[in-house]
Amino acid sequence: MRQAFLIFTFFILCISELSAQSRGLILGPGRSLNSPYYSYHNLTGDEIFTGDFPGAISFSVALGPSFLNGDMDGLLSRSLSLKGNYMTTIAATRIFPGNIGYKLTYMFGSYLQSDIRSLVHLDYRNYSINTTLSEIGLHGQYYLFGGPYSDDDMPHSIYISAGIGVIINSSIPTSNSGPIESSVYLKKSMTLDIPLIIGYKFNIINSIQIGAEFAEHYAMGDYVDGLNPKVGNYANDVISHFALTFSCSFYKGSKQKKNSCNCAN
Repeated sequence: MRQAFLIFTFFILCISELSAQSRGLILGPGRSLNSPYYSYHNLTGDEIFTGDFPGAISFSVALGPSFLNGDMDGLLSRSLSLKGNYMTTIAATRIFPGNIGYKLTYMFGSYLQSDIRSLVHLDYRNYSINTTLSEIGLHGQYYLFGGPYSDDDMPHSIYISAGIGVIINSSIPTSNSGPIESSVYLKKSMTLDIPLIIGYKFNIINSIQIGAEFAEHYAMGDYVDGLNPKVGNYANDVISHFALTFSCSFYKGSKQKKNSCNCAN
């Protein structure tokens, strides 16, 4: 999990470097009262970059219940718990004029899984496994309406996103689990997945939004829950979650390019 977090931190640093567009140390953007365009200064106060950096950039966090739809579907797997079946996500998003852009995400989830009271009558196996996982994802995102560049500055926004991610998981049988054959169990694994998200945001103030997301992550492998059993295995694993979101926008370029030419009549 530490390696995944370091990779995500690297992505964030790349975004910051793109925003700075400079080899110097950046204090932050300064804006003239008569212009929507930003200027950047180094530590000595010298102006090193001016112009309108394209796009709106924001950071967000999400937290909510989540379920790992794998090869165990007992009551514990379908129930909320303080110990498991939840996820949290941090993300950096950049949206361009036209309300389309991309998002970099890091997700952490914890899941409780059991065969007991299984919907497909797999109680006889008595498997019980706890799984923790991390996912690093790159999404394309589009606002169906609203968004940072909506014409009417609507407070409500609905967006969709889809992309590709990498899931790194660790699955450990619990002390009350029945014996699990080594041929169907894998403690640690890594697999690609396809996340699909629909979300809603409401602007509290100009730079703060709250909202909700529903997402499904379709894994391209069947060991996300630690199992690939010979009995009761119907499809690759899917992660589903519903989350409340909190977003903070810290930069927004204008729609128009700055005209740097002053022409005399």
